[in-house]
Amino acid sequence: RRLMPLEILSTGQRVLDSFFPITKGGTACVPGPFGSGKCVIADTPVLLGDGRVVTIKDIYKEVVKKGKLLLKNPYEEVYDIKELKNPSTISFHKERFKISEPVAFYKGKTDVTVFIRTKTGKSVEVTPVHKLLVLKDGQLKEVSAGEINKGDYLALPRKVKLGLKDVSLNVVDILPRRDLFSKDLHANQIIKAGIKDLIKKGILPEEYKKYLRRERIIPLSIFKEIKEKSKIFVTTPKQICSYHGKKIIVPEKVTPYLGEFLGYIIGDGNLKSSSFSIRFYSSSPRIIDRFCYLSQKLFAITPYIYKHPKGNLHIAQIDCKALFEFLVALGLPYIQKAKRAKVPECIMRSSNNTVGAFLGAYIICDGSVDRRGQRCEIVSASKRLLEELSFLFLRLGILTSFIKQRKDKTYRLIINSLHDFKKNPFLFRLLKEEKDLNHLRQKTNYFLEAIPLPSELRHILSQKGIINFLFKKGINCSSYLYKDENRKISIPLLKRIIKILNGYVNIPSSLKKFIEISEEIFFDPVVEKIKKVDCKDVYDIEVPLGHNFVGGHGPLILHNTVVLHQIARWVDARVIIYIAAGERGNEVADLLLSLPKLTDPHTGRPLMERTVIIANTSNMPVAAREASIYTGITIAEYFRD
Repeated sequence: RRLMPLEILSTGQRVLDSFFPITKGGTACVPGPFGSGKCVIADTPVLLGDGRVVTIKDIYKEVVKKGKLLLKNPYEEVYDIKELKNPSTISFHKERFKISEPVAFYKGKTDVTVFIRTKTGKSVEVTPVHKLLVLKDGQLKEVSAGEINKGDYLALPRKVKLGLKDVSLNVVDILPRRDLFSKDLHANQIIKAGIKDLIKKGILPEEYKKYLRRERIIPLSIFKEIKEKSKIFVTTPKQICSYHGKKIIVPEKVTPYLGEFLGYIIGDGNLKSSSFSIRFYSSSPRIIDRFCYLSQKLFAITPYIYKHPKGNLHIAQIDCKALFEFLVALGLPYIQKAKRAKVPECIMRSSNNTVGAFLGAYIICDGSVDRRGQRCEIVSASKRLLEELSFLFLRLGILTSFIKQRKDKTYRLIINSLHDFKKNPFLFRLLKEEKDLNHLRQKTNYFLEAIPLPSELRHILSQKGIINFLFKKGINCSSYLYKDENRKISIPLLKRIIKILNGYVNIPSSLKKFIEISEEIFFDPVVEKIKKVDCKDVYDIEVPLGHNFVGGHGPLILHNTVVLHQIARWVDARVIIYIAAGERGNEVADLLLSLPKLTDPHTGRPLMERTVIIANTSNMPVAAREASIYTGITIAEYFRD
């Protein structure tokens, strides 16, 4: 007897079970053309939960090594990554950005992509069916990239709170070199005891006895080797040097002082490999003195200062191989620095205080403030550097605009409201004197905060007496009554109106929810949309929490779309009938090979024991494809009976 469609069927996918419930005995359709399960192209940056920004292709390389392969054919790959605690991603869920753990990773191919760029320069290239969050009359809607038009407002992150702490620095792990040595007597005594013990056990050869001599300094590579082969605790050396070079103190962790020092080097410094020297250039005596102070405080080494032969610059120079190698190990480039500059990973993974100190020092070097003191512009030949800076500003809640490459082959990052610098005390403290920010006034940036006027607000304003009531409160809203589709209102003004009218009139819950959401995201109009026809590898990360992740050249909120293989595993049905009409014949053939390898999580037995596959291909006649559907229906009725 056929069941009445009264009982809910659990698919194992929260978004389907919550918003698109399927009943047992009922029917559901998951439409999508070829490429619908794909997401973004290989060079798309993704913000991880530990603060790093890596391309999705780099994540794929890590997943291939550590993930569990579920499906692989010439066109698709699916990996189970639930057991991997890293990479974690950032998802927008319940009006908040949260750190979430992905469960699956997908790689596929597509023939068509859509490139979208917003007014502030944020951009992403996705498949046409990939969905983005779009503002529609005061509400967030998921819209396929192929259906997004110029003028639509995309939802972009305003601030992402990661809650990171300053990371530790282990010189043994980051500098396991034979030409750098420990000058730390205590650490050397411990490592010599470890060497002696391993020689007795026959793990190390007799030639290692040379390191047991009293006056002998120990290479950092030996520390690494003993750490891996011995069970003894290996103390990290606090002082290192080259063979005949100067010794330095190594910071035990990344601090705002080290962040500031690295900001100066990346901004107006360089590394010379020929002489193992670090040079910092500045025309400000105060900044030169500050750089010397940081050098002494962090590394116990003092630069020598001399005047540049041309111009009014002064140079603070440190000749020290140990410090040179330490900075290179942190990620500072010494070849083609202008094009290869990037934010050191240790800064990306550190606290907001360290991030603020790094940004402040870098802006002092490479940032310029306009005459009105309302905008800051950062110029660089490294696109990667500016994109990573935009992610750092995102963590501090500072909105930025990215200007694409100009004729001089440089990129520009714009901070449109300098008042936002006050959101981080370390950032503002460094800049307020050097960039004359002592007299900043709070000013709403209409360019970033303007959105189309919601119809619900227009309806409220049209009620009798509302315009006069607001006018007495200092807000003139008479122009908002005109039915102009292009009429805009700033979010701060909208918040002020809602706050005043709350309790005076009934405010719709959707408007209140929008005000709450606007604390986390802002809205950016689309200015460019290009359809590209080219066969490319595309990637997707399945994130159960929110079904999206923060990434893109910007960043943006990117949706994820891996669905069917999870439904096949977790749906609470006794029999799965899989009618396959793949885009290419080989896809279905590979399905026949891969699906039998999956395990039924309910029974622990092969999933194929409760699965029927009807294979067909899209290049077959229509009648043949219809026959496969009728066959599937007949078999389903058989098992139902």
